[in-house]
Amino acid sequence: MKRLTSKTKNSFFPFYLKIILSFFLFFGLTQLLSVAGQNLKDQVKSKNLTFSQWLVLGPHSYPLPHSLKKLDKVDFGEIFKLEKTSLPQFTPEKGTSFFWPDGSASRWRIISTENNEVILQAQPEAHQVGYLANYIDVKRWVYAELHLASHHPFHVYLDGQPLFSKGLKQVAKKAQMAIPISLTPGKHLLLIKSFALPNEKKKWSISGFLSVQSPYLHPLPELTISPSQRLTIHHLLDRPQVNQLSISPDGEKAALLFRQIKAPSDNYRWWIEIYDLKEKKLIQTISPSSTISQLKWSPQGDRLAYLLQEKGTASLRLHDLSTGEIITPLSSIKNLQTYFWFPDGESILYVISTKEKPDPKGLFRFRHLADRLPEARQKLSFFRLHLTTLARQPLLLDSPTTSVEGLSPSGDKLLLARTVVKETERPFAQTKLYLLNLTSLECEKIWEGKWFIHAIWSPDARKLLLLGGPSLAGPLGQNVP
Repeated sequence: MKRLTSKTKNSFFPFYLKIILSFFLFFGLTQLLSVAGQNLKDQVKSKNLTFSQWLVLGPHSYPLPHSLKKLDKVDFGEIFKLEKTSLPQFTPEKGTSFFWPDGSASRWRIISTENNEVILQAQPEAHQVGYLANYIDVKRWVYAELHLASHHPFHVYLDGQPLFSKGLKQVAKKAQMAIPISLTPGKHLLLIKSFALPNEKKKWSISGFLSVQSPYLHPLPELTISPSQRLTIHHLLDRPQVNQLSISPDGEKAALLFRQIKAPSDNYRWWIEIYDLKEKKLIQTISPSSTISQLKWSPQGDRLAYLLQEKGTASLRLHDLSTGEIITPLSSIKNLQTYFWFPDGESILYVISTKEKPDPKGLFRFRHLADRLPEARQKLSFFRLHLTTLARQPLLLDSPTTSVEGLSPSGDKLLLARTVVKETERPFAQTKLYLLNLTSLECEKIWEGKWFIHAIWSPDARKLLLLGGPSLAGPLGQNVP
């Protein structure tokens, strides 16, 4: 092995020194570039997205309330407070029609912006209203600010919910109003309802942009006028659902009961849509604030009945489509179970349930197998409501395990079914049918048997059709597959 000479040592150490110095120089430059890039990235803290196009509906005349017609200047702030929850159901799209309250129709059209401004009218001569719509498509949760400016009052909605109002006191100066908004993944409808002031010399226009803050810049939201959306979990879980369908006796109308969850809560929004089956169009929408159930058309006339549930009570509401009259003959009734129209449409049979009082000693003794069911110890009371006088007539009180099978076609008899437990034979229950005479209020047992499901009156009220299992017919049903 050769020994390192002094000359070899002098050439060996500078070589490694150069390598070490090069490493530290490369590492230092990398850190400097990284810090410079981070500083440049931190400088971009927001991004302004401009609206290149708007979907516009109107302008259309807006008649003022009588009490405001004589005022020189109308404070639209008060009107906004009254109208903020009366927004029509909009899905703006180019070419779709909308009918105004006076019956006239308009179509959504596209207007391009000039210098980030959309002009509705150069010089309005009367009070008018117009709608502007745009869609904000986001792929992640985003916090942003919506900046809007106008010399005329306007109200902003996001996904149908009131977001911001700019009244008369705020339009003296066309200052940008910054409106904070939070957007979840998906496509959101931005809707602006704008009013024209006839005495305002400035043009009727709106300008604005969407400012996205850091760290929500990647990916950026997209501003579009197309309502088409990607399929999301909200479309599957939060979509409107048809809860009930009821056809009118003449077959000309259909009432559909819808419900839609108010995410993220567990509450539902309920409404009724009435369609003309001949014209195939929607003729009326009923949107009470309570839970709706049991749609039933009157056998005579053009009336629709339904139950409204709220705070443990139920109310019966009647809606006359021919006259527009709405009445509530039964209001806030506890334990109102169901109701039935009489064939003449002049009376209603309704049923109220009552629970058996608990044992004062706090003991609960099972009487039979069905006693485990929640409704086993309920007792039903039957009443007749006369719609002309709203008088209530009790027909049968505190009857246990009883159900209504139907009113006779003439309306003078009521068929009832009562189920009792019989532990010795399958199906461990026996049904008894009773006929209640609504004139004399006398009750007569007409049949007793097992495997019963339901009974239906014949049109002439002389026969009953019994539905049930094959063994309902005794030996005749033994060979039925």
